[in-house]
Amino acid sequence: MRLEIRANPPLENFAFLATIYDTIIEKDFSETDRDRIVFSAEGSEGVRLHFRPDGIVIFDFSASHPYSGGMIPAYWTTDGGAAPPDMQVLHKKRLDVMYLRGRYVNAFLACFNSAKRGISRLTPPASPQNYIKVEGSNDSWHLKLESYERLPPLVTGALHISREEICDAVRLLNTLDPDVAEGTRLDILSLLYVAAYNIENHDHDSGLALSWVVAERCQNVLWKRIQRRIIVCVFICISCLFDCCIAHICCCMAASCDSRILLLSSRHWT
Repeated sequence: MRLEIRANPPLENFAFLATIYDTIIEKDFSETDRDRIVFSAEGSEGVRLHFRPDGIVIFDFSASHPYSGGMIPAYWTTDGGAAPPDMQVLHKKRLDVMYLRGRYVNAFLACFNSAKRGISRLTPPASPQNYIKVEGSNDSWHLKLESYERLPPLVTGALHISREEICDAVRLLNTLDPDVAEGTRLDILSLLYVAAYNIENHDHDSGLALSWVVAERCQNVLWKRIQRRIIVCVFICISCLFDCCIAHICCCMAASCDSRILLLSSRHWT
């Protein structure tokens, strides 16, 4: 029996609740006025970030190649049979994009909570179950109706996050290190945030294991940096030694020429 597998559209842009304990930039707003964009910024790898005053951050992945796409066209398969090889490739690509998006959001959350002046509890890391679907473009974004069920009520007396703190968070996210590949940097930040969340929620075993992974990744970065500096130092030493040898040969040749000139001069006068 042949079955038709329905098409999957490209992955949508989504929002994430970065904090439920703080207001962003604007302190006073109502329940009906919480969906405005109060600040936008350009994140790393071409991802556009839009901030709402209620703690929701919208991630616009549409202009970033590694984080966009994921469409799978409709196809036919036999009952219980595997998908065609080309469809399996597209399914894997869609899962990869979903993973990269989650990693990016968690890396941002690490920078976001590092830049905050006040201290509040961490929100759960990004997963396929807790993101919020959005629609729109530029500075006009709206949460889809089914996403409103996930919105917590506004917290009275919440802490306030200033524009400067948001700018610091984006700057941390965009800070590149020539010694670290972009994927490795985002991996480290994402794992660091998940480890911190687990430890805060008393899941010390997984938090310690992830912290160990982060330490190993950072150690690898430092070791590669030391190796490159050692190679540079060795190259400089060899270059200096070569220059000294050339200088010594030139001096010897100059001294030899001077002695020959003196010898010829003495023969001429005698």
